[in-house]
Amino acid sequence: MKFSSDDILQQQFEARFRGYDPDQVREFLDGMARDWDQAHDEIKRLTREAAAREQELKEYRRRDRSLHDALDMAKNMAEELRHQAKRDAELIIAEAELRAERILADTESELAQMRHDLVQVRQQRIRFEAELRALLEAHRRLVDEFGTLESEVIEDEDIVTETAAEPF
Repeated sequence: MKFSSDDILQQQFEARFRGYDPDQVREFLDGMARDWDQAHDEIKRLTREAAAREQELKEYRRRDRSLHDALDMAKNMAEELRHQAKRDAELIIAEAELRAERILADTESELAQMRHDLVQVRQQRIRFEAELRALLEAHRRLVDEFGTLESEVIEDEDIVTETAAEPF
């Protein structure tokens, strides 16, 4: 038999000689005791469940804190890695720019040397052409002189031959 608080408040006992019916009172008290024991057992069970749930909740909160700490640490590491990567990239860019400037300076120096060499080659060509022309001119004069001498020699030979052919 289950009793509610209203049942307990509205319970009526029959009056008898010398008070209430002891069997009804006993029956009511037995029912109340059983309900009380059940309620008490239920309270103990719910208290144990609540304690277990509280323990689970503490464990979940501990895990939550651990996860948040791990997440914060991961964020910090990611941020540090991002900053390190940015510094590394800036360093690589600076080194590349420095190398590019060196290469450009070397190239400009080589270009200046090539231009200087080209001017010298042109000057050598001009000197060589002038010397060759002078040499050719000297050889032409020699050939002309040789031709003149040869014709003089031929004329002299003709004269000698004519003179030798003439009787005395």
